[in-house]
Parts: sequence; C-alpha cells; structure tokens
Amino acid sequence: MSVKLRIDEGEILRIIEERSPKKVALSGPEGFTDLIISIAHKLEKRYDLPVHIVVEPNYGVCDIEVDILEKLDADLLFNIGHALKIRQLDSKIFLINVEYDVKFDDVVWKAIPKIKSYKARKIGVFTVNNHISSLSSVIKTLRSTGFIVVEPEEDLLLLKGQVLGCNYVGPYSIKDKVDVFLFLGQSRFHAVGIYLTTKKPTLMLDPFFNEVLDVSEEGRRMMKRALLSLLKSKMGKRFGIVIGLRGSQLRKAEALEIKEKLKELGKEADLLVLREIRPEALNRFKEYDAFVVLACPRIALDDLGYNKPILSYLQACALVKLLKGEEVHELFEESIWR
Repeated sequence: MSVKLRIDEGEILRIIEERSPKKVALSGPEGFTDLIISIAHKLEKRYDLPVHIVVEPNYGVCDIEVDILEKLDADLLFNIGHALKIRQLDSKIFLINVEYDVKFDDVVWKAIPKIKSYKARKIGVFTVNNHISSLSSVIKTLRSTGFIVVEPEEDLLLLKGQVLGCNYVGPYSIKDKVDVFLFLGQSRFHAVGIYLTTKKPTLMLDPFFNEVLDVSEEGRRMMKRALLSLLKSKMGKRFGIVIGLRGSQLRKAEALEIKEKLKELGKEADLLVLREIRPEALNRFKEYDAFVVLACPRIALDDLGYNKPILSYLQACALVKLLKGEEVHELFEESIWR
C-alpha cells in the first residue's frame, strides 16, 4: 500500500542556513530510505554540499550513532523519522519527524462497538511519533460519543500520547484509571507493549487496512514465551551477556551487574560485544545455555529463531530472584523496559 509521508523539510533548511555546514549526514529507519535519498538530492542541489546517506538499519533514537559525524567529518546529522519532545540530541544531531498522511476517522468508528463490548467508559489513547498529530481528532471523536479519554502525565522525554518500544511511561501513568487502551498505528509490538505494561485490554487501530485488532491474547502469548525462557534459563550453567554497540545501547554497568549476580549464584558468565544482534550471530555459540541481551529489550520478546533462551535485563533480574528462591510476580509492569 502506497502512503504519502509528511515531513517538515523547512526545518532542515532553516537549520542548514543557520549553521552553514560544509557537509551533512542523513539517517533514519529503513522504511524511509527513499524519502531520505530524495531529501539528500534536494539539499545537494540547493546548497551544493555533499550529503552522506547513512543506510545502516536505524531502529530508534537509542540507535543513533553519535560518533558518526566525526567518522564522516560532517557538521550536522539529521535523523529522519524519529522524534521526541526534544528535537536535538546534541549541538549537531537533530530529530526530524515524519508522519504518515493517513486518517483514523473510519477505523475509530469501527472500533467503537468493540470498545463498548468491554463496557468501557474510560480510555487511554497512544501512538508512535509518526501518527502523533492524529491523536487530537481521535480523542475528539471518542469524547463526542460519550467516552472519557484519560490523558497521561507529562513526560520530559516523550511527546504527549507517544510510546516507544521500551518506554511506556504514558500508559503506565494511567493504567489504574482506564478500562481499555487504544494504540493508533500498525506496530503490533508497541500495542502489545501497552498491554504487557498495563494488563488492560488493548486495541490496535490500523488505519491502512481499516482493521481493529485486540492484541491482548498476543500479549499473553508473548508473556508465556518470556516466562518459558526464564524457566529454561534457570537450569543453565553458563550465560552469554550481550552488550550492544549501537547508539546509546552500550550498557556496560548493567552487564557487569548481572555478571556479578550470576557469579554469586554459582553461574558462569561471559561478556559478549555485538553491533548487530541476530540469531545467526548467537546461534553459533554452543557453549552457552542462555543469553542476556542488554541492548534493545525487544530482542528478547520477538520470536526470531534463537536456539537458546534470550533474556532482557528485566528478565535477567527476575532470573536472579528465582535463583535466590524469591517470588517473581510481574515481568513487564514497569514504565520503562530495560
């Protein structure tokens, strides 16, 4: 399905004209590559300066390589497609939001009978940055039909109503005040993340295919997989603790913490360092019984074909509790996953 994208190219032009760089770089998610190439061509033609297009996969704000400017000898980096409340990561790295030009009108009306089937009155509504401007119209429609839309607490990092794959501060702040959550968009992982964080029925409203999907059952299956990985890991003797090299995913302190705790409990653990954490990279290690991945917590939750159990930091902390004979109640009911 072909969908138009909206981007504030004027913001990029304004920054370039203010800074007068000699060389710039553009990065962003793989899905926006064509857009990024188009912007690069426009900038080269308009300002007669070289533009580096970073085509390595970019999975989020945490994946932006802050040292890429030095490596490329560039003056500015524009990340096209990710956005937070702050629009600068430092003096030379800017976040430029991209939104899908799609409306939620039809899918919201389609969702209303489903919401009513839960006998729900109070609703929480969230999305990713690429649909953030659609929130107000969806909330207006829901309120016009008698629902109470509970707004989240303000956050220093996220836009109001925004969630990230590892940050559910908004839904967590109102989980005891709502009956049902709605996620606007097509990302099942973010929708499931809301469910896992809140344990409230969660509907994903997909405007591209005009579908309303209850992801609660999928969330329960993901939870079962996570618990199974945890129980399998309990029997392990040797662990590979994986430190990610991408962007700000370099979590050395947590790696040393988990290594020391496992060692105190009679386990062996090695510190492994990887940039691209994929099944083919870890499956070749036969000597480990399980892995603790301290990069993106999504890696441990996605069923991607790893031969050994994969634990996130939260799961590793739960494993330590189990090994000590302590009870583990909830794995993901935290506002920020680590």
